[in-house]
Amino acid sequence: MMFRSKAAAALFVVSVSASTAVAQTACPVGVNPGSPQCGPSPVAEPSLPPRINYVPAGEWIYTWGAIAIDGPTGAVGTSVNAASSNGANSTALRKCASLGGEHCELSISYVNQCAAIAWPKNLGHRIGVSSGPDLPEASKRALNFCTSNGGGDCDVVYTHCELPYFRSFQR
Repeated sequence: MMFRSKAAAALFVVSVSASTAVAQTACPVGVNPGSPQCGPSPVAEPSLPPRINYVPAGEWIYTWGAIAIDGPTGAVGTSVNAASSNGANSTALRKCASLGGEHCELSISYVNQCAAIAWPKNLGHRIGVSSGPDLPEASKRALNFCTSNGGGDCDVVYTHCELPYFRSFQR
């Protein structure tokens, strides 16, 4: 075989030497070459590491909370550990109405965080409802909202955190 340039010859040598040759083990007596019973030689191919099947140990469960308030009557309905935002919202609204609320409105719905209610000492002013990554932050935000909207002195009257939990698949 003649090559027109040294580059072509070098390319041929590199491509031939870089390819992998696979040997085949001898076939059992009476079996034609190429049959599945004639497998590749274990010496010719590197063995692959064993396949590890990942089996999840469990799952994270997220729960929802909600707060509904009727400002004129002061009725407050809360919901905790609900499986969905819709479930949390409807429970909070239902509880608010059951406590005498005639115009209950959803104030907040939250998941994977904390919520707080700050109540104004001067009745007739806005109630502070807020959420945050933890109780101190949620309380601070609710107090700031309450005091900045004419509530004067306000007290945190409710706090709750909805945090995810891990449910194991093991029985």
